[in-house]
Amino acid sequence: GANGAFKILFSTFQIIGTVTWDLSIEWPRPFKQLAALLGLLQFSLPWQCLLRRTSYITWVYVFSAAPLVCEEVVWGLYILRVARCRWRAQLAKTRDIYIQHTN
Repeated sequence: GANGAFKILFSTFQIIGTVTWDLSIEWPRPFKQLAALLGLLQFSLPWQCLLRRTSYITWVYVFSAAPLVCEEVVWGLYILRVARCRWRAQLAKTRDIYIQHTN
């Protein structure tokens, strides 16, 4: 479906965005501009600068745990939003009951 097509396009754009970094080739100007624009889709940080004295296994742990941490953050935000909506609904219900009894 559309979701699968989006994933394929996004992956293709990420690959195109990294081609200019990985290969030492002088690309035509239009392609270089497109690759620079698509390079914005890259989510890479300068990890070597942030964590200088780390081993390979540390990198494996960091990059393996990162998606799980992101997932937990998303679930935490979801739970907070549901709790907030329920609290607001309860507050609105209490307000309605108050208005019904005072009129």
